[in-house]
Amino acid sequence: MKTLKNIQAPLIMDNNKLFKALVNSQSLMKSELLGEIGKLRKETEKGFKEVNTKMDKGFKEVNNRVDLLGKQLNVIRKSILRYSLIQI
Repeated sequence: MKTLKNIQAPLIMDNNKLFKALVNSQSLMKSELLGEIGKLRKETEKGFKEVNTKMDKGFKEVNNRVDLLGKQLNVIRKSILRYSLIQI
């Protein structure tokens, strides 16, 4: 004769199996997501490094141009001063 205890035991075992399967699938999904996030982080860091390198190179080029213009302006200023002193 089936009792309530005999009927509930298989249901509890099935529920436990189902719960374990859910937990395992969530753990697997979490691991996969963390792996993908790690890959994206590496790609992003690489991209930032490339951008920083290009920016540094660009700033150096601009600084060199500004320095060159400053030197040229200084030469022109000295020439103007010499010319104005000659005229006096």
